[in-house]
Amino acid sequence: MKNKLLFRVIVCSGLCLIGWLIFMNSNQTDISEHLSLAASSSQHDEVFIAEKATVAKINTSALKGQTPQLIKPPAAEPSKKSFDEEWCLANIELDPNDILLAESQVEDWNEYQGRASAKSYNAMDFDDESYPNNSFVASYQELPIEQLELLASGGDKWAMVTLLQSSYGNTKLIDEIANKLLVQGASYYALEYLVIRTLSTAKTNFRRTGDVQEATEHLVNALVYAQWGVDHYNVGGLTPYLAITSRDPFEGHIEANMLLVNSNEKVKQRYQALSKWIEGEQEKLGIIVQVPPKAAINDFAGTIAILRSMHPNRMTFISELGITDSDRFNTTPCVDINEARLAERLR
Repeated sequence: MKNKLLFRVIVCSGLCLIGWLIFMNSNQTDISEHLSLAASSSQHDEVFIAEKATVAKINTSALKGQTPQLIKPPAAEPSKKSFDEEWCLANIELDPNDILLAESQVEDWNEYQGRASAKSYNAMDFDDESYPNNSFVASYQELPIEQLELLASGGDKWAMVTLLQSSYGNTKLIDEIANKLLVQGASYYALEYLVIRTLSTAKTNFRRTGDVQEATEHLVNALVYAQWGVDHYNVGGLTPYLAITSRDPFEGHIEANMLLVNSNEKVKQRYQALSKWIEGEQEKLGIIVQVPPKAAINDFAGTIAILRSMHPNRMTFISELGITDSDRFNTTPCVDINEARLAERLR
């Protein structure tokens, strides 16, 4: 549990170093029209490939460094709680057996969400510790892209997850795969991919045309994907959203949050449209959505606390938009406790 917390801090920090991302065209008009992405070509372009490699390099090199422990144990050993009691910090509050139970619940939830990090071709010899749950995708990441696409098209979950993390492949197919994974529940890398694609399109098109309205449309869609993930205890979209928008994607011409100030209703409508579409597809396919276990919710709270400490203004702004009634940023148990512990350690 502790290692997973450290991993997310490092990955978030690495992502925040990236100020420019990929070039892709998209068209956003209903769920298949205004929230889906339509590719302008069948392959990722050179900028996309370069940026995927940059992200992998930053994350991997950061993980090789020595990172201080974020949660400082108290001087006096507290009495341990039962797993069934109210607790927030597993490695401090639970006994060893219950820590293992908590870790098992988090691992199961990550597997359900398709959270398995694939290695790039140049990273095959790197330590698996830098790529959480890599064992799920290890047999896919070395496949020729044509074979990987074939397996993904056939509905192989881990082939689909691997393809989303690839720097190559047919973008139209990858867009379709991302939407399928949203419906199936294995949405972690689907959300990451969709947010990065949408925000990079906003930046690229704004550079070319200076069209503020178009940039706003893309920004709204990216926020909708990020918020939908948060409401399902998934930060796959939120992390890149915060990282990219915090790096001034419009190069000082206009601040990302300013584009959203008058877009509350549009964001809510798009969110409702996305949710309705996903729920409708799940009902048609007979998909039963899993409920996150207690340890996974507490683990999610730890991640939200880290992101709130890194991006306090943006997190507050998103919360105040009132996109949904859940307000997971403020209502999820244990967020405040994790923030207090983090602040204490960083003092």
